[in-house]
Amino acid sequence: MKKNILVIGYGNIAKRHILNIKNIYPNYFIDVLKKKRIKNKDKHVRNFYFDKNDINKLNYDFVFICSNTNTHFLYLNLFSDTKAKVFVEKPILNKNDEIKKTINFRDSFKKNVTVGYVLRFHPVI
Repeated sequence: MKKNILVIGYGNIAKRHILNIKNIYPNYFIDVLKKKRIKNKDKHVRNFYFDKNDINKLNYDFVFICSNTNTHFLYLNLFSDTKAKVFVEKPILNKNDEIKKTINFRDSFKKNVTVGYVLRFHPVI
């Protein structure tokens, strides 16, 4: 079954996620939402978007939020009412007011959000 994936951001970490997805699931469709309006060519990416209003947020099965931390809250809220499973790179949030709002709506949030964390520097490892 082909799935639709949206990767938000197009830095090194986002590009690594794209390559990993394509290696594991070569038939999945990947779109990228990025800030810089530079046209990129990437054989793994179906579409590049530059504005969140240009995407149909209901089309995606998975969303990888790999943008700057100060935009994570915006995208978490944007996809909170969709079927998409959401993966967010760490740190998930960096502003106290966003953290408080997130704590307040966590019980009404209808999905699990996965947060990426590299354990390479963990003392146990």
